[in-house]
Amino acid sequence: MRWLVFTYLVGLSYVFPLKGLKLQHTPGKAYTYDYESLSTLRERREAGPPSPGQAGVGPKVSAEVLLTVVWGQETEQLVKLELRKLKLQGATTETSEKARLFDGVSASVSAHHARPVYFVWRSGQVMQLYSSGHDGVVAENLKRAVVSLLQLQTQSGDREEVDVSGTCKANYQVEENLTVRKSKVGCQAPDYPGQFSHAKSILGSSVESTYSAIYEVGKNGILQTASGEDVHVFAPNIRRSLAAEIVTRQQLKLRGVVDGSRTVDASSVEQAAAGLADVSPREMKLQSLPGKPEESAAILQKLEDARGELAEPASVSSAKAFVSLLGFFRGQKATEERVLQLLRQEEEKARDPQRPADFVDVLPFLIDAVTAAQTDACQGALMKFLDFGREDNIELPEKYLLAASFSSQPSLALLSDVWVGIFAKGLEAIVGDAEGEEADEVASAGMQLTVLDTVTRPVVFFEGKGQLMSAIWSGAGSTPTSALTASVIMQDHQQYLPLSSGWIVDLGLTGALSVDLSGSVQISLWYQTSNSLVQSSGAAVIAGSARFQIPEAEVGMQFSGEAEALINFASDVDFSGKPLKLCMKMVQPDFTYRQHARKYEKVRGKNGRQRGFGVRLSRHQPVVGKSFLLHQKISELCAQMELEKSG
Repeated sequence: MRWLVFTYLVGLSYVFPLKGLKLQHTPGKAYTYDYESLSTLRERREAGPPSPGQAGVGPKVSAEVLLTVVWGQETEQLVKLELRKLKLQGATTETSEKARLFDGVSASVSAHHARPVYFVWRSGQVMQLYSSGHDGVVAENLKRAVVSLLQLQTQSGDREEVDVSGTCKANYQVEENLTVRKSKVGCQAPDYPGQFSHAKSILGSSVESTYSAIYEVGKNGILQTASGEDVHVFAPNIRRSLAAEIVTRQQLKLRGVVDGSRTVDASSVEQAAAGLADVSPREMKLQSLPGKPEESAAILQKLEDARGELAEPASVSSAKAFVSLLGFFRGQKATEERVLQLLRQEEEKARDPQRPADFVDVLPFLIDAVTAAQTDACQGALMKFLDFGREDNIELPEKYLLAASFSSQPSLALLSDVWVGIFAKGLEAIVGDAEGEEADEVASAGMQLTVLDTVTRPVVFFEGKGQLMSAIWSGAGSTPTSALTASVIMQDHQQYLPLSSGWIVDLGLTGALSVDLSGSVQISLWYQTSNSLVQSSGAAVIAGSARFQIPEAEVGMQFSGEAEALINFASDVDFSGKPLKLCMKMVQPDFTYRQHARKYEKVRGKNGRQRGFGVRLSRHQPVVGKSFLLHQKISELCAQMELEKSG
């Protein structure tokens, strides 16, 4: 019987080896750990080893971490953390030149990390952080990252934790070999000013994140190793394959134990913390660095550079120019006075009778870009520039209202359809088939666009028999007439992503659509037929960026996707007999989707010149055209008309 009891107890201890085990770092002892972290940015790729051009860029940190328990009781300890021998490198170090690229930045960061931080460790959970706040932002954030990595529990289960990633739901799985596995989900990142996203999910952008960590605890309750990995994928919701992937890995390994500093004599952790010199409670939230100064390129030069590109609406070049100018109009230099001056200058150029023959009027384009900027300065300038009371010049106010309907902050509305339609009436009187009231109806034809349930002014091809005959003999109706030319903002996102390694990544994404909707109609009185074509041409550009907040350095990547495409909607009508014969077709020709990525690591030297390197990657994907099935009956009518033509 005793043997059976002994066996049973041994079995319990085998299944639950960490039952009741606590982290037991001895007060007064200094525990030295080797610490490394590597954070990289790269384009999203399939599984497998990356090619040389797919290697990531980002900071690599190495340091010596010294942990000293200055006060402790059963389950609660006040721990002092120091970073020593801090070194910063770039992730890409395959050459000596690249390996030395961050030497100056590393020296600057290392000079501001000497002060320790303290944290309350309660059963492995970090309850409070204390710091002087006098070290540099980067050094303070790196210490916060190490403290966050030290957060664990020695029993399986779930709990809510606060660390540099935000407020997260953490799950712990304790294994038989004194290993603890941790995963985090649902992290609510800290609220940083200046963040925004599109209100509509389909036009929004998002970050998908996974967090994991592994801990090894010795039988004496001393933490032996800690390693963590985070993976974040930032992409527009409409095309998740166009993405930046951020990966961060951390490693902490015990090197040795020595006698540390003296302990604090106190009856509680609060009393012990109150006796610390030159420190105060701090948030675990990573501190953001001030924004980098704007580029000095003048808006007038940007506009002149883009003027030729804007002569081609519904092109990738015009969409890119829109995104570029949008960045300026959102900057600090785009004051209300400056924007208003620019609009008036362009208006004067367009009215100048001495303007060059190849002059491109970009004022309508500027109305699109200034409206899309959605700043108080731009809105104020537009309200002073536009005249909504003049019936003889409503084109620009209409441009403003259409662009405003695509506002993303907040989103007023979305372009649900682009209802473009050819209309015609009174043609029966022309061919002698009119009866009753139809005989008195004025013959007319044109094209009308409906946006957001609002019918825009129609574009009339002809009105009355005289204009019809003129259009027929001159062929004016066969020339495409534009109903809408516009550049509008689609995706619009700005976010600051805190990494477990202590860095913040600035994420930005802007999408633009440049469209040209035009139509034409041909009418033959001799054959009593009409042919119309509505052509929807569009170019879309989605431009994203991800950049580490590193002082005196620029480390990040830019990625983009672009395409030009069109959809033709054609209708053929034969009104030579009754009933009318009608065929409608909607066709999308072949087009090419292009994707680009550029990664870079650059630092500014003492002489003010930048040194660094960059890598560019491009991929082209042909997209096969297609025809849309409108209705089975329409397909049968088209087949019948094609058969009669061929016969």
